[in-house]
Amino acid sequence: MDEKNVKAFGTRASARKEMFLFKLAEIDYQTALALDPTNKALQVEAGKVKELLGEEGSAAFKLGDFKEALRLYTITLSKNPKNPQVLANRAMAHIKLKKFA
Repeated sequence: MDEKNVKAFGTRASARKEMFLFKLAEIDYQTALALDPTNKALQVEAGKVKELLGEEGSAAFKLGDFKEALRLYTITLSKNPKNPQVLANRAMAHIKLKKFA
């Protein structure tokens, strides 16, 4: 794949999102946005993937994988740092990992 082809990264990100490979999709969207930071469609789709990563964080939390949940919640918060539900979920992951400030 051409490393400077925004459309290729966007298409692959979209395909990965449809296959529930949210982490890989997020990487591709970020790469595409680094090449074309004003692309509104990519910005919207990247935001959707970040929300899906938050949902994936909740799934990891339910499975007891608190470290992965914490990582995914942090990624989600990079898009919307004031989301109260994700903030609360990330705080609970910190508590479960006994990471107190």
